[in-house]
Parts: sequence; structure tokens; C-alpha cells
Amino acid sequence: MILKLKFNSIRTLSEARYAAAVLADYVGFRMDPAHAETLGAAQIQGIIAWINGPVCTGEFTEGLSRESIQDSISVLGMEAVEGTPEQDLQLPWILPFHPGIRPASPHSILHASSVEQYLQHKQEYPAESLWMVNITHADPNETEWLRREQPYAVSIDGMGEEAPGMADFSLWDRWMDALEPFREA
Repeated sequence: MILKLKFNSIRTLSEARYAAAVLADYVGFRMDPAHAETLGAAQIQGIIAWINGPVCTGEFTEGLSRESIQDSISVLGMEAVEGTPEQDLQLPWILPFHPGIRPASPHSILHASSVEQYLQHKQEYPAESLWMVNITHADPNETEWLRREQPYAVSIDGMGEEAPGMADFSLWDRWMDALEPFREA
């Protein structure tokens, strides 16, 4: 199985274009109105219009109503949802990982916030569970766990810009080099 790749909390067109260029499977947009890094609907629509390929995912927090989520994904053209099990939307799901939560449906993906969390809790779930592991704070020089554990997907957080138009993609570049053997057909 080819390792899937998601870029979380995309904040700029540069990040989204980078994700599309490396053939990411998913790009996520934070949809929490109370969070400072949340983009407006027009910004998200503008970014989505410029990229082709990755599945656009709305990253929703707990407490948002089903109706609010459905309105957002409908307006923005989201193809998948990252949310909680109680937000039952009958769409492809990526679930933030919490010990004891089971996948909401057969096409759910549990999203562990770190490699350590994934390794600690994965045995508590059925063997067929699909896992996405956040690698943002892991070391790209240490990928043996990927070969051994073979998660369904990895994700990496958006980097933002140091200044307008000045993004530093060095961490992403290092990870893309390290992930290349896992993403080849």
C-alpha cells in the first residue's frame, strides 16, 4: 500500500501549491471560527481554485453543529471532513484520535497527533483501523517506524510564512525526501 499524505491547516496559496506539487492526497483547512489561523471562506475558495489533485478537507472542532459543518462544506466544496464521531455527516472522515474512540464508519481514518501517541495506542484498535500520523514534530532522519508500522497516511502541519510571500519549506522538503520510498508505486 502506498503511504497517503495530508497537509494540515493550510494557510497560504504557497502551502497549497506545494502540497499539490508533491502529489499530496489531502489538504486540510482549519474551520474553527474562534482560532486565529482560520481562513475566511473567500480565502479558502481562492486557494482551492488554484490547486488540483488533493482532496480538500475541512478540519472542524468539537462543538460545531452538523448543520454548520454541512453548510461550510457545501459552500466551500470540501470533499472530506476531519471532525469528531458525533458530527455524523456521511462523508469520508478523518477523526482526531482520542483513546477509546472507534472509527465512525468503514471509511474513517484515525488521526494521531504524534508518532508517540500512535505507537502507544494503536494496539487498542482493530487491526484493520486506518491511521494517519502527524509527523510535524518527528525527525525525518528516523523513518524506520514507518517501514515497521506502515500507517495508512501521515500528515504534517502548515508552516505559515515568515513574512508575506516568504515561506520556509525546508522541513517539508526534508520530509518529502524521507517519504519518497514509501510513496512510490
